[in-house]
Order: sequence, then C-alpha cells, then structure tokens
Amino acid sequence: MIDIKSEITFIGAGKAASSIIKSFCKSKLNVTTIISRNIKSAKKIASAYSLKNYSDRIEDIPKTSKIIFLTVPDDKIAETAEQIVSNRFSFKDKLFVHISGTHNSSLLSALQAKEAITASFHIMFTFPSRLPVNFRGCYAAVETDSEKARKILFQLAETIGLKPFELKKDEKVFYHISGVAASNFLSGILFSAEKSAINANISTQDYYALLEPIILGTLKNIKKNGAAASVSGPIDRGDLQTIISHLKVLKKKSTPKTRYANILLLNYIANSLTLLEAVEEKYGSLTGEHKKIKSLLIKSLNELSSGL
Repeated sequence: MIDIKSEITFIGAGKAASSIIKSFCKSKLNVTTIISRNIKSAKKIASAYSLKNYSDRIEDIPKTSKIIFLTVPDDKIAETAEQIVSNRFSFKDKLFVHISGTHNSSLLSALQAKEAITASFHIMFTFPSRLPVNFRGCYAAVETDSEKARKILFQLAETIGLKPFELKKDEKVFYHISGVAASNFLSGILFSAEKSAINANISTQDYYALLEPIILGTLKNIKKNGAAASVSGPIDRGDLQTIISHLKVLKKKSTPKTRYANILLLNYIANSLTLLEAVEEKYGSLTGEHKKIKSLLIKSLNELSSGL
C-alpha cells in the first residue's frame, strides 16, 4: 500500500531536487535514498539531510521504496525510466513521478508497462541553483491517470505547503509556456532594460533602484486587474512619435557587428506587437494611431529579418 508515509527515493541530485528533498525532510516525509550519476552530489545531499542511502546506481533503488521521484533533466526522463525497468522488484505497488513542467507522465510508459503507477508533479517556481529555495505557498501541477496517485501527490503537496491542482496530459505544454513567459522571459526583458539603462549611463545598481518601484507596481496592477487592463505607456496611448524615436535610436545601434543591439531591437518590436494585442483586448479595438504603430513595427521587423 502506498501513502504519504511510504519510503521515498529520489533519482537525480540537481537544482530542483535539492529544494524538494529539503522540504520533504523538513516536513518529516520518509525520504531514505538519493541516487545520482554524480556520486559526490548524491553523498552531499544524503549528508545534508541525513538520508540512509546514496548511490550512483539505478539498481540500488530499495525494494522498500514505494514512491520514486525522477528529478533528472527532461531529456533523461524516458531513458531513466527504461533503465529502472531492469530492477528486480515488483512494480505493481510503486509510484514513479517525474517533475518536468512541459512533459506529461507518458514519458514513464516503460514503467507503466510494468504495472507501476505513474504521474508528473511540477512546482510553479524557479530553481536557479542547487541552493535550496523556499517554495511554500506556490502551486503544484499534478498530472496522472491514477486516482490513487492524484490523492497521494495532493497530500504530499499540501504537507510541504504547496497548493496542488490537476492538469490533463494535453494541457501541460501550454501550462509550462505560461510559466516560461512569466519567469524566464521576464528575466530576459529586464536584461534588455538593464542594457538600455547602461546606454543612458545608469549603473546597474542605480538601474535596479530606479526601476524596482515600477516593476513591483506593474505586478501589483496585473494581480489586481489582469495583464491587458494593466498596459500603460506609449503603446497604450497610441503615441506614434515616441515609438518612432525609440526605433530610431535602436536601429542606429543595430548593425551586423552589434549582435545584442539586434536582439534588443527585436525584443522591442516583438514585445510592442504583443502589447498591441493586449491593448486591443483592453479597449475592444485599435485606434488609427495604434494601427499606424502596428504597421511601423511590422515594417521594422521585416527590415531587421532581412538583415539578420
């Protein structure tokens, strides 16, 4: 029988694993084993959280483990599952879970063929390094064909302070794209903003002090009113002349030899076109000035594409 008191094994000792294992152990869940191709990484985690076992061999999954998390890179999930099936124990009463955001549990089909229960479990949070992060209060997407797995993973999530919800197999990719756009793309946008600030002779330290209030204010507005309703600035008000001046200086910086200037210009055009879509949703239609801006942006995009 599997329940949240069952023995838990982790395969993979990367960034997410470090945080999840710490959270599990802090919540008194029964994590006993860590397996990693890098034995030093496995030993380090085992030592940090007083785990009974560590190994670099898939064959060392304890027969007594009922819940096995595959915290390996996405492109290694199916391969790892194939390796696990060679183990000589009963798969019938075991739950195998991967933590990919974009892939569903079908990557574990080799294990399902051995009558194991399979699922995917993804925490909507960022894990930038191996240093453990606190993700209490975040959401966790659970995807599985098994009601038993759904119940157990919901209980595990709640035990470590997460808010679980269920996703269907075909919903995972768009779910993950939304997370990438909100987190990773935001980092890229702020990187572009930082480079623009440098061109204005604003230091990195001053840049963050300057822009932190507007960044946090924008997030506050989005949380309250939604993204489209929170759009402001020259695109929102149809300020064609400001857009022309922005494009002029960006194009001046952009040459075949200035790779990042090209990317900055491309980001400006792409994000401005996205903002126009939000503006149309906000007001129901685009004004004549908005349409002129859109035409200018598309023309600039075509010019940039032909020069890349």
